[in-house]
Amino acid sequence: MADAFASKGYPCLILDIFNGDPVPLKMPDNFDLNGWIAHGSDGNNPHTAEQIDPIIIAGLNYMKGLGLSRIGAAGYCFGAKYVVRNYNHGIQCAFLAHPSFVENSEFARISGPLSIAAAGVDEYFPTHKRHETEEILRTVGQEYQIHLYGAVGHGFAVRADPEDRVQRFAKEQAFHQALVWFNHHLGEGREALGC
Repeated sequence: MADAFASKGYPCLILDIFNGDPVPLKMPDNFDLNGWIAHGSDGNNPHTAEQIDPIIIAGLNYMKGLGLSRIGAAGYCFGAKYVVRNYNHGIQCAFLAHPSFVENSEFARISGPLSIAAAGVDEYFPTHKRHETEEILRTVGQEYQIHLYGAVGHGFAVRADPEDRVQRFAKEQAFHQALVWFNHHLGEGREALGC
């Protein structure tokens, strides 16, 4: 995804919020996602806010240190939570795709424009959560949009099957959604994008 944004003129910084321990691309049926979050794959590498927030803040500070003053952030799946949690540390606008584990109280603290690409079938951002989020964003008063991609599931914006025209189209449209959002809020002078 960072290469796609970079090809459109955005300097991108990719942060390893997994600390070298990503979720397997094809999760086995017995994969303990909550255990992985709490302890990591080896039991000694947790993926909680205490470990991830400092990584995000350091990345934002790095971009600011380069003289970048308008920063957009893209958060896909697990990363969406940390974009939302750290919005107030220098993010001017954000895009989320199929967000996971974002608390309502975190959405309520958004301090700027937010665009969400939601999957029609998503166990981590189901219909009721999407509706709750919309109501929260409405009361927060920041500009927002939520686009629903009905015929796809969680992960579609990054893991779409390129041979499936419905999935491919949804992925392409979600990228276009993000790009238009960033162009509108960051301007044509494109500053930076944290992915």
